[in-house]
Amino acid sequence: PGLSYDSLDEIVSGLLRLHVPEMELPELAEEMVLYQPTPARHILNLIEQLGLQETDRLIDFGAGMGHVSLLASMLSGCQSVGVEVQAAYVAAARRCAADLGLERARFVAQDVRDADLGWGTIFYLYTPFRGSMLAEVLRRLEEESRRRPMRIASLGPCTSEIAAQRWVRSVSALEEGRVSLFEAR
Repeated sequence: PGLSYDSLDEIVSGLLRLHVPEMELPELAEEMVLYQPTPARHILNLIEQLGLQETDRLIDFGAGMGHVSLLASMLSGCQSVGVEVQAAYVAAARRCAADLGLERARFVAQDVRDADLGWGTIFYLYTPFRGSMLAEVLRRLEEESRRRPMRIASLGPCTSEIAAQRWVRSVSALEEGRVSLFEAR
């Protein structure tokens, strides 16, 4: 448990060869949270808990440089889309996916409130935003959940907000510092 980084993160960084863009990033909107990659052990746990398969379609909100989408596609064969507002991070993730030949991992430079959610079957949030922005995304997910089954995975402070939604049920223990899984009712 916990959100710190360890030697596994160094190994994954070496494997992915992701480089932080050497440019000034635009300032984030008030409710957006500064980018911090999901620790690798939580990504591996996420993949295992979800039992990700090639037929799954994962959307990672606030994907940053794409650690979750890249590893999920690499290890399970699932299709993934990382949605990230910072274009420089998206460029780095796209370059990594191309270098690794990961055609099933895509990245879009877009505000998640404008993203196409109809494609996804699994949604991941590592607290990329809070407040009314989180509420808007959860409202849109609730609308989508009326059309088809879906699962949501979260890590960090947004987990309690998701757990409070009447339209989801928890399918894993809600432990601080661990990935939590939810299903739409």
